[in-house]
Amino acid sequence: MKKSLWYSFALLIRTVFTLSGCQEEKTPQRPSVSSSTVATMEFSGDTGYKLITSEISTLYSIDSMVLEKADGEFSEDWVYRVVFDPPEYVKGGNRIEVLFGRSSLAINGEVYVRPNGSSFNEISDWAEGAYRYFAYDRILP
Repeated sequence: MKKSLWYSFALLIRTVFTLSGCQEEKTPQRPSVSSSTVATMEFSGDTGYKLITSEISTLYSIDSMVLEKADGEFSEDWVYRVVFDPPEYVKGGNRIEVLFGRSSLAINGEVYVRPNGSSFNEISDWAEGAYRYFAYDRILP
């Protein structure tokens, strides 16, 4: 009886260690913007930027975009750029820069694309809609 209990326990431990080795490697989380208090938003076709403060939560949906990390560098020109907690407005903040291109985006230099080659259009449309939503005067450099 004792041998059988010991054998079962050893088998259980072995199974746990075997299964723990089979778990998927967790990918590092991309930076979250949901604690940001200020953002600047730019469109490559305009000069200056829009300063987003009281309605910044509108931009938090960037965190829920379904994206996968891609290899390489962001090689396309950005169309929209959002900088969360820029140092000129938030001292000691966690600056996060999001660049929206036509087929990918970069968050702090890391490139992301839509999974399984799905269309990037909805992400581009979101960025365009967000920029238009903020009908603020642009702050010129």
